[in-house]
Amino acid sequence: MIALLYCCSAWVLAAPPAGSVRVMQAGALIHYGALRVAFELPDAAAPADLRLQLPSNGEAPRVMVAGQVRHLQLWQSFVWRKNGMQLRITALPWTDSAPALLLDFGKSDYRIVIAGAADAHDIERLQRYPGADLALLLRDGRRQIVLPAQGRQTDSPYRLRKMRRSD
Repeated sequence: MIALLYCCSAWVLAAPPAGSVRVMQAGALIHYGALRVAFELPDAAAPADLRLQLPSNGEAPRVMVAGQVRHLQLWQSFVWRKNGMQLRITALPWTDSAPALLLDFGKSDYRIVIAGAADAHDIERLQRYPGADLALLLRDGRRQIVLPAQGRQTDSPYRLRKMRRSD
């Protein structure tokens, strides 16, 4: 939906929200523009363009697209494009035994960190990635949405708004 607003003697197009994050058990469904990303969700639970998995046994994170599986080693990235939108997924160090993923939508429009393991130091670890706008952390077997800048949890579904960055 696009809204037309009257401001300062002119009509202005108001941009719709860029997308949303919906937590589902230990996983999440992320919509951003034309992209749909399922994290740790079975195929039947949510249709998606690509699927992400963070194995807890020390294996590399997996990106599944069109029936192909790609394993990401630490600091390795995978870029995917659809209908003019871009998503860069990078494997990040998190704990000694579990990596995290950084999802970078658009031209650094929105950044989401997804942690593979959880402990009392999660918020401290988020400080290593100061550009993160949102984090999906695992607590008590469920995913929680955390806003790193405020250091607080927020509700699901969470609406994503396009960010403007100078970097």
